[in-house]
Amino acid sequence: MPWSAIHLPHFGSDQFALSPETHPPPCAQTTPSRRGMAGLDYRPADLEEMLVVGADQHPGGGAWSTVSRVFTEMEEVLLARTDGRFARAAEGEEADATLSIGPSNLGGFVRFAPIPQRTPTGLSIAPRAVALFAFADRELETGIGLLEPARELGSRS
Repeated sequence: MPWSAIHLPHFGSDQFALSPETHPPPCAQTTPSRRGMAGLDYRPADLEEMLVVGADQHPGGGAWSTVSRVFTEMEEVLLARTDGRFARAAEGEEADATLSIGPSNLGGFVRFAPIPQRTPTGLSIAPRAVALFAFADRELETGIGLLEPARELGSRS
């Protein structure tokens, strides 16, 4: 089974027990076991299965970046995707993603969060993230610039 990119919580933000009944554990919690520094019962095939099943059952992810444009207020914008591009969702239109913008210590912050129920599983969200950052440049003058997603290497079966 090939690995796919999945986002796991950062160590300290969420603490999960290492059991199949929970969401996938943060990778930082499994690192000592993988390095032989802790007495956890680390079985790579079982861990991989748990991570993949957990990611499939609880899809999530996103993309974010600091930007040079200064934002002084937090704002959340609902976006709809048509023909590979994002635009502000019209009133009553079902959103495909959320764009969060706000201040950061480096100027501004832009975060893309796809709506799991409206996002196909199994493929990278990178093309959607690139489309979101293009929207942010067009509409908000974030200065991110032209981006291109990495080529798709395959998908889980």
